[in-house]
Amino acid sequence: MAAFLIMANNDSALFELLASRLEDDPEFVAWALARYRDYEVIRSWSELATRVGTTPEFLIQLALCKRPPSLTQDFATRVRQIAEFAAVDAAVLANLLRQVEFLHSLPSGDRSAATPNTLLAAARDRAESDEHPRDDSRGLGEGGNPDARQE
Repeated sequence: MAAFLIMANNDSALFELLASRLEDDPEFVAWALARYRDYEVIRSWSELATRVGTTPEFLIQLALCKRPPSLTQDFATRVRQIAEFAAVDAAVLANLLRQVEFLHSLPSGDRSAATPNTLLAAARDRAESDEHPRDDSRGLGEGGNPDARQE
């Protein structure tokens, strides 16, 4: 199924208005795009469209889609469907959605410290810890917390 544009030229202003209203609703991709735009200090829809690798018209169409939470089992399938519908690369969309979800989960004071380099370092640290699970035989309690030891 190839992507197709759902809006006529005279409707684009209405769809853009709807997309901007959905920026406060976490159920929609518009919410994720707005957060991404803020985190990356992107000033316009056209600049955001360029970053995402699509046109402003398809970006609006993307914004109107329901946002799949990244922890759901069908996340990859839903992202591929949305990406095909809105003419964006599925990997770019998945990364954007996951990044926004992660940054949004941080306390607001920590978000400003989340630069691309710190995010990469955190991802590396997590990957390394996943490869080498903690050994609780050292007397550490749950999660490596020495105060959580069971005696």
